[in-house]
Amino acid sequence: MWRGAAPDEPPQRVPALVGPGRAAVVHAQDAAVADRPMWWQRTDVAAVVPGTARTAQVLDLPLVEDLAAGEVSGAGETVDVPPEALALLPGAPTTWVEHEDLTVDGAPVDWWVEGDGPGAVVHAVHVAGLAAGLAQAAGRWGARYAVEAVLADPSRAAEALLDDVADG
Repeated sequence: MWRGAAPDEPPQRVPALVGPGRAAVVHAQDAAVADRPMWWQRTDVAAVVPGTARTAQVLDLPLVEDLAAGEVSGAGETVDVPPEALALLPGAPTTWVEHEDLTVDGAPVDWWVEGDGPGAVVHAVHVAGLAAGLAQAAGRWGARYAVEAVLADPSRAAEALLDDVADG
């Protein structure tokens, strides 16, 4: 039950991401739900509530992807994903697009994913963004830090694979 609201009424205020590394409680009319992590970067569209389509329904909020086109711009170079990273993410794309500057709908972002699974196109400006994009595309968001460690130091691949198996 939401404090100050009847159980069948959505809240008037919600916690949301309002900038890089910043969260605040905002008026619900200023928020939208992001059901994929890449949208968490787009606080220019709305204050972002991480969640699912069901979250949006319960809170009576739009999905952020319904408020913005999500169109990538900026030249980039297609690069192969190192096999050590792919070992951690079965079903991830085997290539990615490296950007010096990356924008989505004119807003700067560190990474973005077009599509899902092996056919997705991952765009990134740095290793952490590449790890996040690959993890989202593969449906393994929780693996992003291990993937980042392997991308930064491929000699850690065996250690990361063992940790992945142990986490089951």
